[in-house]
Amino acid sequence: MKIYVDLDETLISSHYLDSFLRINKHCDHKQWWFVSGCAYSISREEYVTYLRPHAKYFLEALREAYGVDNVLCLTAAMYDYAVGVNNEFDLGFTNDQIIGREHYVGSAPIYENLECGGGKLLIDNARYDNINTSRKITYLGGLGEDDYIKAAEFYVTEHTLPEPEIDRNEFDRILSLIKLEQQKTNL
Repeated sequence: MKIYVDLDETLISSHYLDSFLRINKHCDHKQWWFVSGCAYSISREEYVTYLRPHAKYFLEALREAYGVDNVLCLTAAMYDYAVGVNNEFDLGFTNDQIIGREHYVGSAPIYENLECGGGKLLIDNARYDNINTSRKITYLGGLGEDDYIKAAEFYVTEHTLPEPEIDRNEFDRILSLIKLEQQKTNL
């Protein structure tokens, strides 16, 4: 089975640095950056990004269960941004395991539709009927709702700080759903 994991609001929460500072002017940003996130630049854009608690645990569990080559990042973000986030947080994807928006949207996708035996599964915070999710599903050759798991959204502001226990429970819930789905297909 190939598992495609979304990036923004599934594994991370990212904001343009200037708008984040303008909106969240009352928080101690330096403390936040060193405790739960980082500030960095990609292609002249500056971001403040927070890694979802237990995201690495989740990716490691997926790779252990389904193989390192079978866990990919499929994001509505641009490829260079996704590569930068992957490198900044050491998420463990190789560059060819990251599929950015420009790879599947438009008239000339960089990657051809991926064929893989044993099924495909998409994990994303967006609803199944969301336009970005729909594009991802089309790129993957069509997925039914049974091949899609909606993750709880992870979005950090000065009023919504990460909650490690909630995020660990969410990742455990998703891992259980994947195992259950795999058991159904093996029957």
